[in-house]
Amino acid sequence: REALDDRVFAMMKRGNQAGAVRELERWVAKHPRDRAALLSLARLLRESGRTDASVARYRQLLSLGGQ
Repeated sequence: REALDDRVFAMMKRGNQAGAVRELERWVAKHPRDRAALLSLARLLRESGRTDASVARYRQLLSLGGQ
């Protein structure tokens, strides 16, 4: 998980927001209960103007409840 954070951070630092979103989407597809990754993905989607996709990820996060 730490390696994911490092890759996403490096991409964002280089201005590669689309790459960071793709990286997080791949991770979340394999780890759908990773709250931190879901939150990061939802935020990046919102920042990139992909509101519907962002809302879907926030809903996915909320559906996890207190688990």
